[in-house]
Amino acid sequence: MATRLLDRQDTEVLSHGDGIENHEPDEMHQLRIECKKLRYAGEFFLTVFDGMAEFLKHMKGMQDTLGLMNDAAVMRHMMDDLIPEDADADLRQYAQVLVDWRADQYKAKEDQLSGQWTEFLDAERPWEEWAW
Repeated sequence: MATRLLDRQDTEVLSHGDGIENHEPDEMHQLRIECKKLRYAGEFFLTVFDGMAEFLKHMKGMQDTLGLMNDAAVMRHMMDDLIPEDADADLRQYAQVLVDWRADQYKAKEDQLSGQWTEFLDAERPWEEWAW
């Protein structure tokens, strides 16, 4: 049961990561959700499979990066919703500085994500040794 569940979720992650180089915010958000599901399943079976802790390290780093990228992607829309067009000019300028700061973080994380994805692809799947 554990191997089937982990295989199925790993396949979901891989399918949502296909085209990761495009960094489309909606796709990256869905990838993050699928990574979270795989990570939680891996944590549940942590004591069952040798090497699972090492595999989960790849998941955590990639999830953290995807989370920051998602925060940056939604910030502009959130600020537009929170601050009306006729708001104080200083407030709008401050909001723009925050949006720009998050956009810079997003750009910085794009390169990091590519490396993390490659590590994830190369990581040993501890449950595969148990495949029947």
